[in-house]
Amino acid sequence: MKDLKKDLDNCLKLLDVISKKYLFKAPAIPKVSADILRTVTFLYASKINDVRVLEIGTGYGYSTLYLLRGILEANSFGKIYTIEINAKRAETVRKLIDEFKLTRYIEVIQGDALKIIPRINEMLDIVFIDGSKSEYYESLKLIQPKLKLGGVLLAHNVIGYNYLMEEFISEITKSDRWTTIICDADPEGLSISIKRD
Repeated sequence: MKDLKKDLDNCLKLLDVISKKYLFKAPAIPKVSADILRTVTFLYASKINDVRVLEIGTGYGYSTLYLLRGILEANSFGKIYTIEINAKRAETVRKLIDEFKLTRYIEVIQGDALKIIPRINEMLDIVFIDGSKSEYYESLKLIQPKLKLGGVLLAHNVIGYNYLMEEFISEITKSDRWTTIICDADPEGLSISIKRD
């Protein structure tokens, strides 16, 4: 318990650093969507003690830390695999995570998500997609067999970039495999889908 409290403190401190020094350097989700990520992760982590999360599109780690915050606030443990294609950003986030002693929770993987996802050999509880908009559907096809039944799939920009992800949106909203809502509190849109099949 003491370790979790210390880790949560470190998570919040790092969030503050990223908010002040890095958010203007790369796109990041708005606070309202970050809070949804945190809440969904908290609810899931409250039920199980070892949550496995995949994030596509690390940026500078803002959304990554909101996912972690939800896990730690639920007094749970978890591992977040976050994929970032930009080598400089990935290295910056690695150093920050190391500096704030959060490496046991977060693994930054640099490279192309479509090549990395097939190498992930764990079943996942939560997936957050915020990478290349035109690759959402291809990512989904790779993710689906790795996401547990009842697992949660979140995707950003499903309103703002819907013209680039028609197949993805059709799959999560019309297929019997998913139960989905699309939140428009963030004008870019955040979808929340539960895997049913």
